[in-house]
Amino acid sequence: MIVCTIQDDLLKGTSNIKIVEALRHINPEAIIIANALGLEESRRLYELGADYVYLTRIETAEAVTEAIEKALSGEITKHRAAQEALKGKWHERDEVFS
Repeated sequence: MIVCTIQDDLLKGTSNIKIVEALRHINPEAIIIANALGLEESRRLYELGADYVYLTRIETAEAVTEAIEKALSGEITKHRAAQEALKGKWHERDEVFS
């Protein structure tokens, strides 16, 4: 399994499209998860053989939407407590993945 979490705007001299294309050529059986900045790039990554493509801004929007809904209904403190009970307190964690 290969996971590329770095967005193209942070990569130097390459892109997720180039990475997926090369990885699929090197290992046709690999599971590839890639990051895209836009919908067209996402479509292209799938065409090149990525198994799953995520868009950070969409993933973030989904998480923030839930927090906004909880805030509007007066439940933001409860929502934060539930998230911290499930995942820990972000500001107290050191690891990258949970």
